[in-house]
Order: sequence, then structure tokens, then C-alpha cells
Amino acid sequence: MTKAGMRNIMLRILDERLSNTGLETHYTATDIDDYMEQAFEWAIGLILRKNPKKFCRRTNGSTYSHLPVVGGEDMVDLPGDFIGPLYSIELISGGDVQFRPLSFRDYSDCLKEDNTLEGEPLCFDILGSQIFLWPKPSGSSYSLRVAYAYSPSFPVSDSVEVEFPKAYQMLIVYKALCFAIPNWGISDTILAKISADCDSHEMGFIEYLNKPSQVYESEIIFKGNE
Repeated sequence: MTKAGMRNIMLRILDERLSNTGLETHYTATDIDDYMEQAFEWAIGLILRKNPKKFCRRTNGSTYSHLPVVGGEDMVDLPGDFIGPLYSIELISGGDVQFRPLSFRDYSDCLKEDNTLEGEPLCFDILGSQIFLWPKPSGSSYSLRVAYAYSPSFPVSDSVEVEFPKAYQMLIVYKALCFAIPNWGISDTILAKISADCDSHEMGFIEYLNKPSQVYESEIIFKGNE
């Protein structure tokens, strides 16, 4: 569903519930977008607390670029939307045809052993928003393929799809209404009915989150920024 589509559904529900009450003109598209974004952020927070694997991304060299490794540099920037955990990290070499998992090793342990060693990286650590590689890459013929939890953003454009499980997008609509109605002077009776609908959608959504994810079920190798 696009952002515009979600707004239209919210408007339709309002029109149905407010029919002949004289309150139909008390809301604007801008108001609705603000409440939809608030509801979206609430729902994403619920996902990230209960089952962050529902939003897991893996670099693929096209849609989501692998992370470039610079020869002589032991630090690689994490993707901008990384929030952790990190599920897998592989060193790519040989013209993007060889993939080898890297092992986690504490940064301080690497430096104690030899902080000048260069060659093909074997280990990694996460330092802030960067990946530390050891040994230091001896050339620029490498890149990294990573799978990680990320946090989607509410779209700015009306024509962009809202990145949220399609079967549960109505939860955002009803939660936005629950946020909006108390500020619009609409009766508690209408709010109670919409809240009941919202609770029903939320219960179904939580059941969905409690089911194990089928994506990247391998052991978490780094918990990320907590």
C-alpha cells in the first residue's frame, strides 16, 4: 500500500464514522500524514523489540550494494540503516565469486597480537558505525556481504510503498486514528469503537511477530548498538 493509499483508507474510515456529525472537515491531509508517521514509528518499534528479524536486509551487489573495502584501511562503514543485530558477514574476493565468513574477535585482542599485520582479513569487530577488519586488507580487491537488522522509514512521497508487512498495514491506519481522534474533538464513543478495532489488529500483529522468522536464522554474531 502506498502512503497515499493508506491516507485514503484513513479518510474513508473517518468519513464513515463521522457521517452527519459536522466534524468531517476538522482534519487535513497534513494532519493525517503526521499521525500515520507516528503510528508507523510505533509499529516499527514494536517489531524491533519483539522480532527484529522481520526487518533483515542482506547486501546483494545490486539493489543493496556490498560494502567496499579499501586497501590499507582496516575500517569499513556500516550501512546507514544498520541498527543491529548483525546476522552474517562474509569477505568477498576473487572477482565477487568467493565468499568466506569472517569470525568475530575483540578489537583489543587483535591489536595485542599485531596491529600492523596486513593480508586477507580473517576477523572483524564493530566499533560504533564501522566494521574493524583484521588483518588490515592488503589490497582493494575485497568487499563485504552482510545481513543485518535495519529500521525502515516512513515514505515522504505519496507514491512510495509503505515498508511494512502487507497483511498488517491496517494496524497503522487504526493506530493513527487512535492518536488523532483525541486531538480532534471527536466523541469518546467513536474513539472506543476505533480503539477496539485497533486492538484486534494489534493482537493479530503480535501473534505474527511471535512466530519465528524464516530469514537468517543463523546465530547472531554481533548484537549491534544497544
